[in-house]
Amino acid sequence: EVLSHMFTMAIRWGIVHVHPMVGKKVVKPSTGKGRKVVPVESELIALAATMPRKWQLYIALKVWTGRRKAELLRLRRQDVLKEGLRFTDGKDDDNVFILAWEPAIAAVVKELQSLYQGLGSMYLFHTVHGQPYVKADGTTSGFDSIWGRYRNQAFEKGVISVRFTEHDMRKVR
Repeated sequence: EVLSHMFTMAIRWGIVHVHPMVGKKVVKPSTGKGRKVVPVESELIALAATMPRKWQLYIALKVWTGRRKAELLRLRRQDVLKEGLRFTDGKDDDNVFILAWEPAIAAVVKELQSLYQGLGSMYLFHTVHGQPYVKADGTTSGFDSIWGRYRNQAFEKGVISVRFTEHDMRKVR
């Protein structure tokens, strides 16, 4: 980026007449500071065992689909279609796609649908009042608190050896 800006200024000052970096993709070198936590499947299972059934199903759906947190938390009962599970891309609302049914995903969704028959919420994952965990501004602070509380308790009890984030679960295979 600095080199590209230098050429831009050199053209402006009349030192050079051609910008050699126009149309070129600048690839930044990795700083190595990114998260390197990849939860081990056995630790994820151990963490799930300490959680209520709803969150066990959330973890299963997360691992099976690899979808973003908000995409899973926004799932509605109407997104359960005959041909599969309908997702709206969390970064582009116009990008809607259907994930074809796999037996494991179908079993998780079926159990999720049966968990709260009396409440009548339109969401598969919802608060005790039937509201989604995703707020209008896209934040998920309620869910984040729940996740952090269960994860920290499991870590302090020695159930898991590393405090992985909800996002880190997308790396589990």
